[in-house]
Amino acid sequence: MRVRPLFLHLALLGMVLPGVAVLGAGSAQADEPPVVGRSGTLTQRPTGQPTSSTPARQLSSAKLTTSVREDRARATVVLRAVPTSAQNARLRLTLGEWTGGSCDGQIEYATPTTGTPAAGWSRSGAAYTLNSTAHSVYSSYDCAFAALTEPGGTTTTYDLLGGSLTPVYAKADLLIKSAKLLGSKKLKLVKGIWTPIVVDVRNVGEFQAGRITVTGKGKGLKVKKATTSYDLYDDSSASITVKVKLTKKRATKLKLTARGTSAAKTSKSFKVKPTSAPPRIKDGKYRSKDKRITFQVKRGKLTGFRVYAMTTCGGYPDFPTYTWNYYSIKSSKIPKSGIIDIVEKGKLYTASLVGLAKGKKVTKARFRYNGPNRCWATVNFTARRVG
Repeated sequence: MRVRPLFLHLALLGMVLPGVAVLGAGSAQADEPPVVGRSGTLTQRPTGQPTSSTPARQLSSAKLTTSVREDRARATVVLRAVPTSAQNARLRLTLGEWTGGSCDGQIEYATPTTGTPAAGWSRSGAAYTLNSTAHSVYSSYDCAFAALTEPGGTTTTYDLLGGSLTPVYAKADLLIKSAKLLGSKKLKLVKGIWTPIVVDVRNVGEFQAGRITVTGKGKGLKVKKATTSYDLYDDSSASITVKVKLTKKRATKLKLTARGTSAAKTSKSFKVKPTSAPPRIKDGKYRSKDKRITFQVKRGKLTGFRVYAMTTCGGYPDFPTYTWNYYSIKSSKIPKSGIIDIVEKGKLYTASLVGLAKGKKVTKARFRYNGPNRCWATVNFTARRVG
């Protein structure tokens, strides 16, 4: 909808504001985040305005913000006095684009200043508030006008304020969702053992956060920071493993902080409790119930791990392919805590194995593989000693 009638009239009022055109959007740099909204205070009044000497038909102030994603406009317009029914006018808020030094109106929100406000508008005394999704809002809308006109048309304009809208750029916004130990939110640590804690971080903003680094601290705790090898884009999550050691056998709090290369830091605290070491896992051969996973434990060392897993490769824009493959992982000593945490990185692949080893079984276990051609495999399992 192009709001021509009002702006043809505004042109007659001399609404080409000197020097204002340079405040337009301009051209964004390629590496700049996108414009997700606009905001501004409308302060420029054309020569000859207001034409009415009635305060209730004069504008005191006008502020406006827009959201491109929501197609939403929010505004507060204040008159210089509360109007009576005899002083009624039509309040019109128009958004548009600077063209040759003039604001070319594209969409309009209007309401009577007395009686029942129009949809999206509310009134308190001389203040009128807009919160509306009635129109599509584009990032190119870089100017606006608030006008008081005669109730039944646009022949007479009582007062008018205009100005530029400053761009609001998309930004990253990090949120720490959880911290888990082998899938449990209960962080029970064995004193003196480095233990892997998986921290889930989500970018709830509208721009990529870059690579994410998670650090931590707490009384009686030591924490090794961890950084992702990839960027965290908007509306996506990352699971980041940090190593935590309990140095004193007492309950405490772990404060985790996540930062991005283009995102402000965010922090969240989690309870940590001490726990006794589980029974040491017995030496012997182990396998899963479906016999697709086998390994041995020798003198407290996990060795000979072998898994037969379905692998998914490729994907959009093509269809993914599925194959069954054998995978292995390097041998590793099982710590006193019983927490298995093995990561093997090659030039083209990453494999990992986590789980809890105690007595004659390994529980809460997961094997993961990521390789070339977007290939991946994940297996959750429990393994028991068979000999």
